[in-house]
Amino acid sequence: MSCTKVCVPKDSDGDGIPDQLDIDSDNDGIHDLIEAQKNAAVSISNTDTNRDGLDNAFDPGFIPVDTDNDGVPDYLDLDSDNDGILDFVETGNDFDLDGIKNYRDWDSDGDNCSDVLEAGFSDPNNDNILGNSPITIDAKGLVTSAVGYTPPHPNYLISAPIIINLQPINTEVCELGTTIL
Repeated sequence: MSCTKVCVPKDSDGDGIPDQLDIDSDNDGIHDLIEAQKNAAVSISNTDTNRDGLDNAFDPGFIPVDTDNDGVPDYLDLDSDNDGILDFVETGNDFDLDGIKNYRDWDSDGDNCSDVLEAGFSDPNNDNILGNSPITIDAKGLVTSAVGYTPPHPNYLISAPIIINLQPINTEVCELGTTIL
């Protein structure tokens, strides 16, 4: 009797391409090369002089980024900032030009109002994360302890500061009377 070990490659997004060959392992439209790095991405050099299997641009070692610290690295996380908006909706753009990509930014439009609230979701403890802390997440980095992941309110990316040009006038009317204050 002989025993043979078989290695079955991991395919996180189920697209038929093993993660080690897949340029987008979570199929969110943001390449792993971008998601695994910090906001200031490093370009690959296509050189591996020490033949350790890691491009020289990433030597001496490389630890993938996990923006929301939920244990699921961004390149496998479908919601890298746990705001209830899927990364493929937020995209790899930087809408407010603050140096943080939208899928990692808790305030993508820079108006000091968190994306989770502007999207129409709940954040009772105001920590910019969907639901109350501590949160529960699944293997794909989605918050399962609160309701999110429906299409966000379309205005969540519109920075709309409140500007008062004219002080409002109180026009209260007393009931059963004709006096206007």
